[in-house]
Amino acid sequence: MRPYRRKEAFRYRFKTPIIAQFTLVKIADKEVTSSAGEINILDISPGGLRGQSTLELPDPKKTKITLEINFSLRSQKLIVRGEVVWKKELAQRYEYGIDFTITEKACQQLIAELKEYVKEKKHSD
Repeated sequence: MRPYRRKEAFRYRFKTPIIAQFTLVKIADKEVTSSAGEINILDISPGGLRGQSTLELPDPKKTKITLEINFSLRSQKLIVRGEVVWKKELAQRYEYGIDFTITEKACQQLIAELKEYVKEKKHSD
């Protein structure tokens, strides 16, 4: 299990979690199709996110799981793919650490959106 990277250069913790939709796209390197599930994004960085869901996914220590996650920070809809790297069981929900598997261009777009989101939040608080 990879440790949670709290010291990452740019990690933004949301005061109110961002609601996102996810689908499973790969299980153990086999392409799959799934219905959408909901995950609340607690914090995010260019490298990944931490989120909570009521849905239980397989143990990432035993099975490689790749998700496609859809969310909006401002008006821009973002779609990222990532691998579940850790899982923590909580009371009636699960917390997951997801490492993104995105292109450099997608990473730069995410960073730009995060910076604009942070600016807007600072001005509205």
